[in-house]
Amino acid sequence: MFMGSQPTTFEFSSYTFEPDQQRVSFSYRSHFAKGASLDFTETLLLPSELPLAEAPEALLERLLQSLHLMLGISYYKLYCPARLEVPYALS
Repeated sequence: MFMGSQPTTFEFSSYTFEPDQQRVSFSYRSHFAKGASLDFTETLLLPSELPLAEAPEALLERLLQSLHLMLGISYYKLYCPARLEVPYALS
């Protein structure tokens, strides 16, 4: 356990898309019973040939949200808390 505390919540915090840099960063946080937290960030560098400027904004947003959730599973599995915080509406 982290700092001797029980995990309480895993949070899919946010993502940042930097199209000029062809970079996306996905942030996550594990919360623990004694008030401590542990942050994780995963960064993807996208191929420069990817025509992101041509993609519809709503489609790109849904894609990045889905990718945020998929990549976060690995970080969630570190402590497997019972509660998840997801900033998106899930269908």
